[in-house]
Amino acid sequence: MNYYLTTLIIILISILSFSNCKKGYQDRFGSFYILNDTTIIMNGDMGSRVDNQFDKLINSYPNIKLMILEDCPGSRNDQEMFKAAIQLHNRSINTHLSINGKFNLGQ
Repeated sequence: MNYYLTTLIIILISILSFSNCKKGYQDRFGSFYILNDTTIIMNGDMGSRVDNQFDKLINSYPNIKLMILEDCPGSRNDQEMFKAAIQLHNRSINTHLSINGKFNLGQ
């Protein structure tokens, strides 16, 4: 019995340790972190798949209305970034730069 309980605890700790989401967030899609059903945090560079990540985010969380920008050093692929920006605009998602936030164009 102790063996099974110990094994279960080790498995749970392993799963929680390898989570790809920062503490305090519900989920993550690239540089987009889900704060709650209506708010996302953008923190990190916009990789070459930013449009695909944003599509997946919106499919999973269709009620997003606010994006808070934290540390955004730029994009690796401006064409893909513009696709995501157009979706952001078309969905009327508001953007706010956090008090210590940085948003740069390009890298």
